Amino acid sequence: MVKNSQGRQRPLLEVAGLRLSFSQYGRLFGRRTTTVLHGVDLGIYPGEVLAVVGESGAGKSVLADAILGLLPRNAEVAGQTTYQGEPLNSQQRRGADIRYVPQGVSNIDPTMKVERFVSRDGQPAGPRLERFDIGEELWGRYPHELSGGQLRRVLLATSIAEELKLLIADEPTPGLHKAATEQVLGYFDELRARGVAVLLITHDMVTAARIADRMVVLKDGSIDAIFPPHATGQLTGYSEQLWRVQPANEFWDAVADLEERGR
Repeated sequence: MVKNSQGRQRPLLEVAGLRLSFSQYGRLFGRRTTTVLHGVDLGIYPGEVLAVVGESGAGKSVLADAILGLLPRNAEVAGQTTYQGEPLNSQQRRGADIRYVPQGVSNIDPTMKVERFVSRDGQPAGPRLERFDIGEELWGRYPHELSGGQLRRVLLATSIAEELKLLIADEPTPGLHKAATEQVLGYFDELRARGVAVLLITHDMVTAARIADRMVVLKDGSIDAIFPPHATGQLTGYSEQLWRVQPANEFWDAVADLEERGR
């Protein structure tokens, strides 16, 4: 357990006042700056699943990019990101104890066969691929020969490591069938039990609520709410609206309406 000088548990990863802007240059208007994160403050603790949720364009993925330093040259970052109480550096970002599962399956090298891609870190690919039901008959195939759901599971397989302390997973479940989604959530639960911190980025609040210890709602690059999943009934304003428009909620609301009519 990571503790501060007062003996209290401190976040494994913490961002303070994180502000992210992008500059663009045009002939007519010169330099234009667009700010996409507005002073974000959050921390994630060892053994915690923290879900960052929000609509498309809310700033979820760029938050992960800013934390990991995966930004283009026109990006301007302010604020501080600390890891285990110290400023997060480039060596730690690329170390074995921090793993990143990107959103796009296009991040898989199209020229590499599946087994080779997963074993790039020097660890055997087989057991990791089997963990996500990628059978041996698929290991020698190229990415274009696999389905989108299979490719997402290949990306998840790359995150398995004994040294793992922090996993950042960006939209790991879209396109997965129910059994595969349950498998992913089970993996996150296993990591939590090992004391690994999981930063889950997703638009699916209902799925996030099933696994997360805390949820963070982003709106237009700012935090709208931070709450435990059991408190969804107490949400107000934008966060409440976002929760209510989740597809699964619409289904259960419809079921409740039908049951009410049948009484």
